Amino acid sequence: MSRYARATRSRLGPWSLLRSVAGQAFVLQLLLTLVLVAAAVVAVAVDAHKHSTLDARRRSLAVAETLAHSPGMARAISDDKPTPQLESHAEATRKGSGVDSVVVFDTHGIRLTHPETPLIGKRIVGPAGLVRDELNGKTITETFRASQGPSVVSAVPVTKADGVFIGGVSVGVKVGNVNSAVDRRLPLLLGSGAGALALATGGTALLGVGDMAGGVPDRVGGQL
Repeated sequence: MSRYARATRSRLGPWSLLRSVAGQAFVLQLLLTLVLVAAAVVAVAVDAHKHSTLDARRRSLAVAETLAHSPGMARAISDDKPTPQLESHAEATRKGSGVDSVVVFDTHGIRLTHPETPLIGKRIVGPAGLVRDELNGKTITETFRASQGPSVVSAVPVTKADGVFIGGVSVGVKVGNVNSAVDRRLPLLLGSGAGALALATGGTALLGVGDMAGGVPDRVGGQL
């Protein structure tokens, strides 16, 4: 590059380069890279939340089915004093499986167990249609406001050997805990996104600088 070209570039400064076609292309490439990386991070975060919710549904249903079909469950519910027989088993299941609530209820929807003991003896809560399905012996898995707040809840009926419905098991996972599982992944997602953005920006900058470097032609005595 001639002394004239270098002097010209020095006078023009970086702003003139950004105003050039190559400079504008660089800015557009940078913005496009930022949008693409941000969109990718959001998509991954949404997908992580979806999978966490799906995992909560599967886990709550699996725990409810296991407890509802466990030996002695039907006999314990039918006992005159079911809570003493069921409470320790329900709490051990809750703690061992990592769910937030394990509730055994009778045909009237009265709780026989609950991690919050003041709620034992009170009726299960939820949308009227879902409660009706539970008391009709249907298996449900839904997200709604339960006794512990918004939760992913699965309920499985308990029946006698002859198939007669005598109660059910409801298992809940708080939505807040589902979101917390996603939040724990966010630093990794953001870090990966920032790294991808830095690499993409660096590559774009190198190409842009190369383009802009050729934007001011050498001049010798005013001639090309």
